[in-house]
Amino acid sequence: MLNEWIETNTILNALGCDLGKSHPNFKSCPKKRGFIIFLDKNGHVEDADIPDVNIETVYRWQKGKMDPSFPVFNGRAFYEVTCDSTLTPDFIINALKRKKTKKNKKQRDKDNKTKGELKENDELNLQVFINDWCHDLWQDDLKLIGRCLNELPNELQRKYLEAVAAKPGGYRAYEELVKRAGRCQPGKLCDEIRKIFMKKLRDTGKKEFAEVLFAFKKEGKKKGRGKAHGRDFLFLLSIKDWDKPEYGEKRFPPYHSTFQRWMAQTFEQHSKKLYEPLGTKDAFGLDMAGSKDNYDDINAAGLGQIKLFAAYDKIPCLKRYGLESVKLFPAGRNARELGRKSLEYILNRNREGITWISLRKYENRNTVAFAYCTKLTTTNVIKVFESDDIEGQENIYISEEATKTALKTLEGIAESEPTAKIVIGIIASVDKGNTKVLASRHYPLSYYMSGAHRWQEGCANIPEVVLPWLVKKGEVLKGSLPIYPMRATWLLNSSWRQNGDMIMRKQGNQRVPISKRFAASDALDFLFEKDETILARVNAGLENIVEKSAHALIMARLKATLKLELEKLKIEGAHALIIARLNATLNRISFKDSDYLHMLPTLYGLLLHKKGIRKEDYMNEDMFDLGRYFAVVDDLYIQYHMDVRSGNVPISLLGNDHLKLALQNPLDAFINLSSRLVHPYMSWAKRVGTNERPGQIAKNCIRKIAVLIDELSKAQLPTEINDAEKAKLLLGYLSYGTKKDYSPSDNNEQKNEEGK
Repeated sequence: MLNEWIETNTILNALGCDLGKSHPNFKSCPKKRGFIIFLDKNGHVEDADIPDVNIETVYRWQKGKMDPSFPVFNGRAFYEVTCDSTLTPDFIINALKRKKTKKNKKQRDKDNKTKGELKENDELNLQVFINDWCHDLWQDDLKLIGRCLNELPNELQRKYLEAVAAKPGGYRAYEELVKRAGRCQPGKLCDEIRKIFMKKLRDTGKKEFAEVLFAFKKEGKKKGRGKAHGRDFLFLLSIKDWDKPEYGEKRFPPYHSTFQRWMAQTFEQHSKKLYEPLGTKDAFGLDMAGSKDNYDDINAAGLGQIKLFAAYDKIPCLKRYGLESVKLFPAGRNARELGRKSLEYILNRNREGITWISLRKYENRNTVAFAYCTKLTTTNVIKVFESDDIEGQENIYISEEATKTALKTLEGIAESEPTAKIVIGIIASVDKGNTKVLASRHYPLSYYMSGAHRWQEGCANIPEVVLPWLVKKGEVLKGSLPIYPMRATWLLNSSWRQNGDMIMRKQGNQRVPISKRFAASDALDFLFEKDETILARVNAGLENIVEKSAHALIMARLKATLKLELEKLKIEGAHALIIARLNATLNRISFKDSDYLHMLPTLYGLLLHKKGIRKEDYMNEDMFDLGRYFAVVDDLYIQYHMDVRSGNVPISLLGNDHLKLALQNPLDAFINLSSRLVHPYMSWAKRVGTNERPGQIAKNCIRKIAVLIDELSKAQLPTEINDAEKAKLLLGYLSYGTKKDYSPSDNNEQKNEEGK
């Protein structure tokens, strides 16, 4: 992976990117819950609270995971609860379960009353609970915390910062913080923070204070720093009085970005003096100085603490031959610094959604996809691959125009810079800080854009479909939804129950699709490759998704059709008994709708498009018409029961029953349905009057059925069916009942048929 980032460094420098000054041991804090601790002049805790500043943006000095750090240190929860949760005081349990919601005055008054009762009655019980049922987790860490307070800050001052002539604003406040930290006694610091947090928990009932105070051990967790309890926390040290005149004219808090940039520059300058050139070259053609040092940990957004290149020294096959860590691959300090700065620039938290995006929701380990253009730094090129579903952000594949707009910035670059490329890759955090490159591709800019356009064409490669209306974030979603490549690959592994529930398996702390057949790297191939390169995977994906989702989509259309019929009956003022019976049928259909289900038809169209099958062709094919035939029969079947059975519609319809058979043998399904249709359904449709809605729709249905039977009777329907034909069959079934079925000659009959 190191060579990937060294190459990136050359590109970023050529683009004029400011990679900044930094040191491998001076790195941003990981993404964890944090608190700010204010120290007074005597080294006591003046206050402790939830910080206004985002602690992830604060840098701290730390060599390794178990080494001291400053001005932010790690700490576990203060107590481990060793008893059953039933013995835990209610106010702690309530705080841990609390969600952030706005409260009305009545709720606030009730909370205040509860807090008052607690202060009066439960103070003694709380102390008994802590003494009898809580283990002090900080007791084991006091030695390390002492080094964070008394040893490391003074070392940084003495070795790096004091000797610099020009010091920025904020230095005096930082210097004062170092003095106050040096006066701290770890045990007293722990007690003082704990006391403040306990008071704030009682006063506010905030979940954050409950979590940092009390941890419940999780069974099956590996024992380690915080791991047995699910998490640890960050504690940022500062002073409240940093703005006093005695700290200089330009004053900043000790963690201010301006001051921290100066610290990073100072650390880097000092580091360069330590590594004099040796005159020999490493594996990258750079000086070998520093190649024997162990690799430093780097905090990479989305990945956590990693090493740019290292092999875990407990791997037997590497340890046996003495190839662990630095012996496996010679890289000097210069090479490491080039790679580190590139990684920190591309995977900067402020560039999330621009140069990188997390794939953690799809993987059981920290995984990111990154992308950048070799000739332009300001454009978002990762957006063609995946999106974070930011509210108000339009899916770039929703229309041809949306895709063109998203790629507009790159069009001029492609013309003026023919050599421009897009670098795109996927990296996963494996174990003990090691990472693995899952995919790394370099595409010409024109190829990148054509891949995005082809993907959009694939998303549009289906007719309008009938699915239940889905309400999400106040917006009504109708029909199919466009899909991003990573999500498409994830869905190719999915399996669906008939009730619309995706079958999931537990993977670590998350639930994922049941299959592991398709990996994240396949998403890049589906997006950019074509023809024979991906044909085998397209066929495998189509086989899996059609087999595993067909029955869910059939049930989805049934739910949507009956729901629409019910709404129309209510508008037209139908008899109460008919409405009640149809509503009872709907209530018997237990169906779980989701936005993922609305992406399934789009996925069908995408895979057909990858096989070279276009909707303007397959919508005129016999298999598509056969699917529509089953849907028209369902419409007639529903109207028969609305009239003859007074709205008592069964869950299993005549058409969709035979559709399931057609997925095995289309010819048998067509012949069987045509014979069953004659009596009583066609007989009823011919004699029923057109004064009522069922009769009006029935007349239109028998006209369409006659046309479809005539066309399908002339066709050579097969007795076996492949996966592509199954997809066409299902899309034909889902497409009937949309606005595109209208024609000017149908007028009222057609309007009644569609219910629009």
